Amino acid sequence: TDKAGLCLVSTIPFKDLEDSNKDRRVIAVLMGAQSHDDRISKSQELLEYGYYNYFIEKIVKAEELIDEILISNAIEVYVPVIAGEDYYKLVKNGTTLRTVIEYQEKIRAPLEKGAVVGKMNVYLNNEIIKEIPVLVSEKVEKAGFFTILFRYLANLLGI
Repeated sequence: TDKAGLCLVSTIPFKDLEDSNKDRRVIAVLMGAQSHDDRISKSQELLEYGYYNYFIEKIVKAEELIDEILISNAIEVYVPVIAGEDYYKLVKNGTTLRTVIEYQEKIRAPLEKGAVVGKMNVYLNNEIIKEIPVLVSEKVEKAGFFTILFRYLANLLGI
């Protein structure tokens, strides 16, 4: 329409050669340009702004080792834990994301592979934006009575 002036919808793809999950497409919608040259230059400015000022950050990949926890009544006392899902976030340059892992209070063996033992909270500006389940990466067998007793005595004697 005449009130909208000259308009243009344009897009530019960005391919990440190392991680296809970081591929993105920047879209610019321009309305009210005064001339064809104005329309093209302002659309290009918008595309460049989005292209150079925003990126996709990988927070965690599913099944990526994120920590090791102590399960005192397990045969293997230290058990690796993994992220339960992929999580990528579109952020502006200079934005700081942080993660904090919270574990359940009492984690006891036996546990099946993939059992949830906590969550990874993703924070943006001190606000939780995502909770990712934290899972044991392998089956956790319960230790026998004598194994637990031996560990207790070794710990008591400082061995």
